[in-house]
Amino acid sequence: METLTLRRRRLPGVILLEVGGELDLLTAARFGAFAGRARRPGLHLVVDLAATTFLSCHGLRALLAVGDDVRRDGGVARLAALPPGPLRLVRLLHADALVPVHATVEDALTAAAPTGGAAGPPVLTTPGHAPLAQ
Repeated sequence: METLTLRRRRLPGVILLEVGGELDLLTAARFGAFAGRARRPGLHLVVDLAATTFLSCHGLRALLAVGDDVRRDGGVARLAALPPGPLRLVRLLHADALVPVHATVEDALTAAAPTGGAAGPPVLTTPGHAPLAQ
């Protein structure tokens, strides 16, 4: 079993969560609680998944639940820098229609910036795919 690592950084208008390790049945509740404590009304959330080695359906459900909570608080949650395995799961289950997915953390932060495109419709911007307005 791999350890889940979680880190939070507050940036102007956005909270950046860095997630490493396995996000699965055993760690999804821990992630959800951590994200819940990190959220702030009106702020956007970017979840950096670059160091995530495994994403199960339970982990994806936790990510989507956090996205719903952020949306209810007046923000937009964005997933960023997904490795190939987790990205495949997100696409296979069409979760990218529910939460914006960005190829890099920088792309997600730019979209979430107060002067960025956060107020507009989410856009899928992953490598190898044309952007799709949601």
